[in-house]
Amino acid sequence: MFILLSKIVNFFISPTTLLFCFCLLPLFILGRRSNKKFILLLPTLAFLLLISPIGPLLALPLESLYKAEFKQLMSSREDHNSKEKIGVVVLAGGVIKFNSTLNSFQFCPRFDRLFSPLLKFKNFENYFYVFSEGYSEAEESELLLSEGRSMALVADAFSLPKNRYAITSAAYNSFEEALAVEKVLKKNNISKFYLSTSAIHLPRAMAIYQKLGLSPLPFPTDFNVNIAKGDIYKFRLENLEILRFALHEYVGFLAYKITGKI
Repeated sequence: MFILLSKIVNFFISPTTLLFCFCLLPLFILGRRSNKKFILLLPTLAFLLLISPIGPLLALPLESLYKAEFKQLMSSREDHNSKEKIGVVVLAGGVIKFNSTLNSFQFCPRFDRLFSPLLKFKNFENYFYVFSEGYSEAEESELLLSEGRSMALVADAFSLPKNRYAITSAAYNSFEEALAVEKVLKKNNISKFYLSTSAIHLPRAMAIYQKLGLSPLPFPTDFNVNIAKGDIYKFRLENLEILRFALHEYVGFLAYKITGKI
């Protein structure tokens, strides 16, 4: 039931649906009752609203939440030479796929959540990587390997020993993914770990793991908003997708709060 509701919500907050609802639907409702100028003005204003900085402004609080803590963590090197086993959890979701037929990788927009922690920690032997297998849409097919197995192949290419990483079981949502990660962490006696995912998803992900009694350290990646480049002032088509990401997280946070998952 929860999975079905999630799919319905994702449909309604998709850029295509938003454009239809705000630009075309009013024409069907008011078109015949309004003058021609109003008919043209309404979808134009709606379109400008959707590509306005509303999306970046909604995303900014989420992406900024752990920036300072992450910067402080990265400035410290006390864990690098520690004997304590430290985990690096890389969540799935638009990271990478491996095409077994073409024998090639398909790099996705969220690849940085794998690439950055690999570069940061792979040379320190006390760091252990946990790759999320991914959601149902990312399960193995005849052509594409799951994200978890694809990330493992990238780790192999980076010469990361196989005894320094593990792949979780498949999951259908962020909560099930957290449960799968928890099993791997417990199996490998890891209590301290970094959580690498997109900056916009990190607040909800952190809340899920904390609800399970775990204490993740933030590793935000894949930022959508760059204040230095003036993203919060620009009108651009990319803002439609950022708006969808932001709405997905706010609605997801509310749904998980209601259901007791955070």
